[in-house]
Amino acid sequence: MDTKEIIIRTALERFLKYGYDRTSMNEIAKQVGISKPAVYHHFESKQILAESVIDYFEEKAYAWSQRNIMKANTFHDFMRYFIITIPQFYHIENILLDREKTDDFSMGFNDLCMALARDNDNIRQKIDRIFKRTEETKKLLIEQAQREGVIRNDIDAATLALMIHAIIEGLPMIQSFDRESDIDKQVNDIYELLTTLLKPNREDA
Repeated sequence: MDTKEIIIRTALERFLKYGYDRTSMNEIAKQVGISKPAVYHHFESKQILAESVIDYFEEKAYAWSQRNIMKANTFHDFMRYFIITIPQFYHIENILLDREKTDDFSMGFNDLCMALARDNDNIRQKIDRIFKRTEETKKLLIEQAQREGVIRNDIDAATLALMIHAIIEGLPMIQSFDRESDIDKQVNDIYELLTTLLKPNREDA
């Protein structure tokens, strides 16, 4: 791991633990074990460092998703990956930082993204681009599944992709408030319902 990645990961940890505003470049440098000018050698401002955190998330999350999608042989395998792994997406910071638990953080990565996007239009645009890329990937796989007769062909692929994306993003938010609910059961029930609704009619098969 090179110095630039270590700085990004350290910044991410501190942002999640203390918040963006309460994290200084000096504190990041101290935790990394380098001088403050060395941090500025890689990132000319804290804002650019925050934008690089989002880029890092996109790179890591995409690589993780691709490794898992490669195991999917059918659309239902693909959908199971996206729906059943929602509890993992709920704590995406674990994946980004290769941790088992992140109980010492004051916020999750999704909360951090929301906070950063409020005051930084570049970050808002980056996240929007990530969302659009994610939905386009789902849309293409849905269309392929429709051509192969795996799911109903009378469903608009773009709308279904948006719906799946909304479930993935929305359920963890609901879970953050309703912590007594069983998220594993919920995602399994959603998966079962979707597979039933998407099953082709005999005349479509």
